[in-house]
Amino acid sequence: MLRHDARLLVLSSYSEKIFAALTPRQSEVLQLVLKAKSDKEIAAELDITDATVSSHLRVIYPKLGLHSRLDLVKELLA
Repeated sequence: MLRHDARLLVLSSYSEKIFAALTPRQSEVLQLVLKAKSDKEIAAELDITDATVSSHLRVIYPKLGLHSRLDLVKELLA
């Protein structure tokens, strides 16, 4: 339990740094990616096109030093 709490604290601190580097819309997209939503689901929820979601992600990943969703998941689970 204590290890889980410590992990949440690290993730919370990490997420603050992540979201500070993003625009509000990029943050919305990333939050939905972190909820395991597909590009299509994100597009529908934010009332944007799939291409716009992809465009946001192409900007988000380099800002975070990542290349893909898989890299994001690996980073969060590391």
